[in-house]
Amino acid sequence: MEWLCRWVRLRVASPSAGAPTYEHERSGGDSPIGPHLWSSTLTIYIIDFIVTAMSDELHGYDDVVLPSLLGAARRTYVTAIRASLATSGFDDMPRSGSAVLGRIARSGHNLRDVASDLAVSKQAASQLVDALVARGYVERTPDPDDRRRVTVGLTERGHAAAVEIRMAVEQIDAELATKVSHDDMARTRAVLGALVNMGHDES
Repeated sequence: MEWLCRWVRLRVASPSAGAPTYEHERSGGDSPIGPHLWSSTLTIYIIDFIVTAMSDELHGYDDVVLPSLLGAARRTYVTAIRASLATSGFDDMPRSGSAVLGRIARSGHNLRDVASDLAVSKQAASQLVDALVARGYVERTPDPDDRRRVTVGLTERGHAAAVEIRMAVEQIDAELATKVSHDDMARTRAVLGALVNMGHDES
């Protein structure tokens, strides 16, 4: 949207030779206008409408509390991930299983880490890992540094599913990048990072 706004401002500030200005048209000027000038002016009107509508849409969530907004935003990713997994033959992925696979794909974890990431009890995390093991996504191995601990890692099937998860996330990221500016994306990451750090500080 940022490039569109710049284009509109350029056309308003520097109309083509002989063409009425944007403000002149909006105020009902009486200069004779040829068909090609009407076309250029109409284009500006349409873009002005689109920019206004997009701005209204982006600011339509000002009254929504952040937890609700974050939950709804997360569902956008979850829906895309589930659809991608289903079409790729991974339709038996348990609920929250994709979150575990995505995290393990970046770095191996023990059961305590899985429970902490999901904000659930160790027992609940163990049950989820059991389901992932039974469906061939995850395997348990003893921790080489501490035989009393168990590390969970991805199987070949788990790695394939993790690739689909990552691709679905990247697709949503790419689509989002067409709707907001690069600076907006960077600020969003900074704000969410600060929110995550607040949770770590309080725990």
